[in-house]
Amino acid sequence: MNVRGLAEKLDFDVDDLLELLDIFIDATISDLDELREATERGTANRVAQCAHSIKGAAGNFGFDQIYERATAIEANARRGILEGSVEAGEFIREMLNAVRAALENHRQHALG
Repeated sequence: MNVRGLAEKLDFDVDDLLELLDIFIDATISDLDELREATERGTANRVAQCAHSIKGAAGNFGFDQIYERATAIEANARRGILEGSVEAGEFIREMLNAVRAALENHRQHALG
């Protein structure tokens, strides 16, 4: 992930973008935890709400793979289908881990 390129694309200062991405990651992880719990409880409406939140934030940053998975989870949940939600959520979590690793890599090189 090119942090500088993303900052330029979104018209942000790099430091501001890093801070926003940290918030995005933390909030999305919280949403994923809630999504898992809601899936286990069979609360489709809550699953859809969590996925919608993830979708919106991911879309704002241009994280297409996360956006697409969250969109699919939301659409299925709105139809009462929760099968695959946890697995899709885990895919999103893996993507977040990759973003977090890229941020840490950027920070280390910036200090270097």
